[in-house]
Amino acid sequence: MRGYSAAWVSFGMISSILLASCAAECSGNRTRLRPLPGDLPRLSGCLMECTQMTFARKVQLRDTRDIRLQDSTDGGLGQYCWSTEIKCNVGEIFQRAFVVLPLHASPLSPESVTVRWANAALPVDTTDITIPDSCGLRYDVSEHFGPGRRLDSFCVEVIRQQDVQVPKCPPFLVTFWQRSVTQI
Repeated sequence: MRGYSAAWVSFGMISSILLASCAAECSGNRTRLRPLPGDLPRLSGCLMECTQMTFARKVQLRDTRDIRLQDSTDGGLGQYCWSTEIKCNVGEIFQRAFVVLPLHASPLSPESVTVRWANAALPVDTTDITIPDSCGLRYDVSEHFGPGRRLDSFCVEVIRQQDVQVPKCPPFLVTFWQRSVTQI
């Protein structure tokens, strides 16, 4: 029994070290209530639809992580951008970030469109996650938003084949956050 409890203590220490080494935890104070800005950004219909589907799947999978969806801003020259300084709540640990390109709103397929960052094509992420496939193609961009990020903004360019229509909605960002366990 003594060896068993020592193994659990060792596992707990190792998992804490791993979490600390590859995740950024938010700290500091937040104002609980503050006035909303006068002009709130208008969210795309694709983002709203994906939000509904994602949170329904979150409940179905009993996913306890916080999930945030955010529309892109126009980066000029056909680019879609997001700030890499994403806001978080105290006690949250960043886990993953995905750019989602909606497909259901236009006749696109993974073969007819390429999402590029810094002139390199991003691979389509096919892992089974909380974001439903019906939201669109997913691209894992976690390295650009987590600890060690190098830039203040992250922009992608959507390249489509010549005979393919422009997507109805721009890509959006989905981030996953885990609540940190408080130490006793």
